[in-house]
Amino acid sequence: MSGRAFLEALTAVVLAAVLLFVGSGLLALDGAGSAPAAFFDAGPRSAGTLVGIPFLVWAVAILLVAWLGRTRTRMTRLIAGIVITLAIGLLTLLFWVVVGGASGGFAALLVAIAIANVALFCVAALVGLAVTSLLLFRRRPAASGAVA
Repeated sequence: MSGRAFLEALTAVVLAAVLLFVGSGLLALDGAGSAPAAFFDAGPRSAGTLVGIPFLVWAVAILLVAWLGRTRTRMTRLIAGIVITLAIGLLTLLFWVVVGGASGGFAALLVAIAIANVALFCVAALVGLAVTSLLLFRRRPAASGAVA
């Protein structure tokens, strides 16, 4: 059971990383010279700068919740993951608002870009958690009835 919970959490982290990578590339499409530049340079650089450390903290927290809550139900771990995701997103946003407030000139632009990237992180993380918990790792109902 504990291996299944850890594998579920690891799958959620990988799926969230892929979604964050693709989403950051999509956000950078209008400012980059080409699609490969957006997906392999500008997008990941922006997401890595603004939400890279919070993503790593989130990944460690999700894996820790899976390990510590291995005897808990799947829904309990999912709710804990949602709360952790929203808390880390809120703390990250608060950090960038404080940095933007202290920086002066382009503070509003920095905060706007940070809001977009934090929202992308939260959506990618929540979708990763939901897909793995509710679709990929859900328990199949036991077959009842006679065997044909």
